[in-house]
Amino acid sequence: MITPKQRKEFTKAVGTRYVKRIRAFLEEKNIVNSEGNPYSDSTIKHVFNGSFSNDAIENAFYEVCKEAKKSHVKERVF
Repeated sequence: MITPKQRKEFTKAVGTRYVKRIRAFLEEKNIVNSEGNPYSDSTIKHVFNGSFSNDAIENAFYEVCKEAKKSHVKERVF
């Protein structure tokens, strides 16, 4: 489950419009729900807000956050 501290850190790294990035990451990795469909925007938001727990989506948040932090570091160097 995503904690408030992690939520704040993620928002700082990625911004408030995170759903598109998470959805794109999940689609790129072919991660789908139990019915074989892409995760809905509302499910992604519920996991982010702590209403639902979903390991696949939570891992996607961590990976996207890691990528965003790397790109911020690269931008500062150049």
